[in-house]
Amino acid sequence: MFETSSAQESFCENYGAAGALLSLTGLFQLIYVMNDHWIGFVMMAIYVLAITSFVVLITKSRASFPLVLTTGILVFLMTVYTILSNFFSLILLILFIYTLIITVLLQTNGVDAYLKARRAAKDEELKKWDGIM
Repeated sequence: MFETSSAQESFCENYGAAGALLSLTGLFQLIYVMNDHWIGFVMMAIYVLAITSFVVLITKSRASFPLVLTTGILVFLMTVYTILSNFFSLILLILFIYTLIITVLLQTNGVDAYLKARRAAKDEELKKWDGIM
């Protein structure tokens, strides 16, 4: 069975948990200051997606890199919107920088490649077991 190194496993678990908690903090802040406007509900959905993407990173799934990348793009758009509307959220800015750094680290440290190889090894093992039974 293919396994990632302990450094990559701890990377996924620690940074995924920190990102999920940071996203949860932003969601609580949004709920506290939100008006009944459709933009607020869209922002809430983006925070839920961010929490989901970091939880998927904790589980070391192959889909974690595309989800974190999508979250980074949406959080960037949310940050631009809040700056243009004269509303400043330090938590949102920190979440954007954090997501950007995590996306870069996932790619440069090879965690994305290891997660893909891990998934391929699991699929190969399942095919072997299907041939036996």
